[in-house]
Amino acid sequence: MKLYLFLILTLTLTFALSCSKKADENLDGQMLEKALTVDRAIALQNLGQLNSQMTTSTSTKTIDFTGSGLTGCVFSNARTVSVSGVNVTGIHGRVQSISQGKWELFAKGGDDFHKGSAISVQYPFKKGKSYKIRMRVSAISNAPVLDFQFTNTIPTLGPICEGYETPQITLLPNNGPIITKVPQNSVASDVTVDFTPTACYENLVINARVGQFWSSNGSNTLSTDKIYIDETPILAIGGPIDLSVGSQTVFNVTASNYPVSDSFNWSATGALEIVGSVSGPTATIKRTGLAGGLIKISLPGCNDIAIKNIPSLADQNVTLTGPDVIIKMSEEPSIYTFSLSGILAGKTPTNINWSFPSGWIFENTVGNSAYVKAWSNAVSGTVSVSFLIDGSPVTKQMNVTVRNF
Repeated sequence: MKLYLFLILTLTLTFALSCSKKADENLDGQMLEKALTVDRAIALQNLGQLNSQMTTSTSTKTIDFTGSGLTGCVFSNARTVSVSGVNVTGIHGRVQSISQGKWELFAKGGDDFHKGSAISVQYPFKKGKSYKIRMRVSAISNAPVLDFQFTNTIPTLGPICEGYETPQITLLPNNGPIITKVPQNSVASDVTVDFTPTACYENLVINARVGQFWSSNGSNTLSTDKIYIDETPILAIGGPIDLSVGSQTVFNVTASNYPVSDSFNWSATGALEIVGSVSGPTATIKRTGLAGGLIKISLPGCNDIAIKNIPSLADQNVTLTGPDVIIKMSEEPSIYTFSLSGILAGKTPTNINWSFPSGWIFENTVGNSAYVKAWSNAVSGTVSVSFLIDGSPVTKQMNVTVRNF
């Protein structure tokens, strides 16, 4: 009898604890949905608790030093150079272009002082996103230590391209977060930096310096061909993209589908306008025309931390047709036609303008059609038509190949 009572009490207590745990989990979920902030979302992202629900995609920016076309000391002609559309500034020390266009950072230990080199990459690191910086580096013997600092204040510029005797610098923590990596010695290795900013930064400083256990006068270089910056949004602007003209829709900000409670600054472009307050966790957006537009959110010191594209209704209901291959000197003209459907059916386009590649002969137009021929010097290219519908601009294009026969 006592055994039965003991089992009953044990089962009852286990059930009660289980219910309590589930209640706590439900409560935590409710609190998360009601009170998730940007800072909390960043913390959860760093803990890996948002990854499973991320619905956004990662984009990658590649900074390719091998395509820079620079030789010797890469900053010999200018302190700042453009590489793959990104400004790279020489902060101090000698940065050399070597075989296959790789860039080489230098560091050297010494009895009097240690030498080093550093560059700054101008790239926006925004609060509300996570980043992964990837480099494949090669070193001979002792690899220089690499400091990565995310900052809005780059270090004081020092001597560049003046040999290898430039003192190494120490990055100041007050200027931004610093992540230090120690590449492998004597081999090629991958250096990866994971970073989720809690503020916005405009620059990444990469500082090569002497390792802690280097002997006096030990020196080495570290080379890399590319820097990859992977960018993954944490925040998204929630709401539909198929807005009808004249409609008003409330948009919010989410992190893995959880609403975010911060007060954001909202802006809209194109045929979109904000109705009412431009600040808060949500905003009411009205579509004023057929054209598309962008919805953006910002925080103090952090512009455009999330952007939502609302496509043009006009573009979605316009089709451009015609041959994708035409023959030079053909007696019969090729006909290209644009047609309107859906909400645009029956409307009259104005300001119609056709554009054709070099060597094409434009004969005439009939309604929404253009008649053209390819002359002997015609080249392949893009056929384009642009016009206005109810004051909204529309452009449609198609690629066409020109052949001799």
